[in-house]
Amino acid sequence: MRPDQGSIFAGTIMAENAQTRLRHILDRSEAPQPADADNFKKLKAAYDACLDEPAINKRGTKPLADILDELKKIYPAKTGLVKGAQEHLTSAILYLLNAGVEALASPGVSVSPFESSTRLFLATDYPQPDDKDPDNVVIFITPPREIGLPAREYYNNTKTVAAYTSAFKQVIQGFAGDGHDKVVEDVVAFESKLADVTPDTQTQEDVTKYYNPLSIKETDALVPEISFANIITSLAPHDYKGDRLIVGSPSYMKALSGILKDTPRETVLLFLQWKLIQALESAIEDGAIEPLRRFKNELAGKEPQAKQERWRKCLGRLDEGLGWSLSRFYVLDSFPEASKKLGDQIVSDIKERFVFTLDQTSWMSGDVRKLGIQKVENIIQKIGFPTKSPDVMDPEDVKKFYRDLEVSKDTFFENEVAVARFDLHNEWSKLGKPTNRDEWDMSAPTVNAYYNPPGNEIVFPAGIMQPPTFYGPSAPLYLAYGAFGSVSGHELSHGMSNAL
Repeated sequence: MRPDQGSIFAGTIMAENAQTRLRHILDRSEAPQPADADNFKKLKAAYDACLDEPAINKRGTKPLADILDELKKIYPAKTGLVKGAQEHLTSAILYLLNAGVEALASPGVSVSPFESSTRLFLATDYPQPDDKDPDNVVIFITPPREIGLPAREYYNNTKTVAAYTSAFKQVIQGFAGDGHDKVVEDVVAFESKLADVTPDTQTQEDVTKYYNPLSIKETDALVPEISFANIITSLAPHDYKGDRLIVGSPSYMKALSGILKDTPRETVLLFLQWKLIQALESAIEDGAIEPLRRFKNELAGKEPQAKQERWRKCLGRLDEGLGWSLSRFYVLDSFPEASKKLGDQIVSDIKERFVFTLDQTSWMSGDVRKLGIQKVENIIQKIGFPTKSPDVMDPEDVKKFYRDLEVSKDTFFENEVAVARFDLHNEWSKLGKPTNRDEWDMSAPTVNAYYNPPGNEIVFPAGIMQPPTFYGPSAPLYLAYGAFGSVSGHELSHGMSNAL
């Protein structure tokens, strides 16, 4: 393992192969074909901005410090009788959302509050429709996915909390000088209180507990300190008139209100600033941020001083920001049509065999068995890459998808913030529209696969369809069926067991 790796497995080999191919593509000076000139120029600009370490080093902490200062104006720590406290906190949460940061509560459109899709490797958030009305999207308001530490359970480990607090103090000293130790300790205590009232993982994954439809007024009543009505008005399309939300945990919202009432504004402000620092630290290079990076490395089992090779980091940022452009060039370079056809055939054959197995099952009642077979037959299979929303084989469609995202080869930090705003607008623009079943959750180079229960779809990006999992049409077919079948079997059986 490299020092910057905390673990490796078969998927690591495939991911690094895909990264190497993408690196070679982006090392070119021109697009592979004239029709992709604009797509390649935008992708290359974002990549070059990330690679330009001298320019990033020269700017230091200033881009992030400017954002922190702006937050102080939006949510001032000292306000006398705290007139307009609700407006201040609501505006601060909106400001963070526009930078891609969630704090205190997470409002989102068509984003399941917790894990509702099965993943072969890493679990990630999956955009999905209303669990009980999958033809439509819905607003979810949930506890944040990360309070400060990566999971609520970490707050029960005194050694981890002590190391976290120490890193926190060092970083704040680098940004604001001495004299903030007590407030830092208050923020960590504040986070611990939030962790105590956050639902545990089992509750978060139980749809009967996280699916709580409420009106906007009822939701605002749970946390009077935050106006979700104003947040929705700011983010939703101007003609949106809906009044239905899914509140992931009403008990958390009520407890949050009590915690906020008992917490000084100075503590809340530093907490919000700390969330910005944690989310955007990867976009700056400065010694002030190193204590946080060392802490994160140690928590992930890496060498404390380890740094990911810059080109690998930049490819990761491109996948987050311009994933469909990246997908297009990856597919053109590394994913032949024959592999896509074979993948489709294999999944179809596995579904057919799955139906046969269900039909032979004796422990199910006839009605349940019939429904199970119908569900398998109706599974939508998505192989390789999306052909709609956008169609990665159409350069104009990819260009149109990113037309509102502006990036520069000179400003990596601003590019990252622009991507966050673009994603936020893209997400909320779905509100009031039918569910778009053509969307994918993973870019084509991604080494992973998933089954999405509400959409009843199984998805295999091109990235996973390479050795040592998928050998393609040139190898003996039993290798492809065996390895590919183990992946799809995991996704299908898990999804079907949930459904049944």
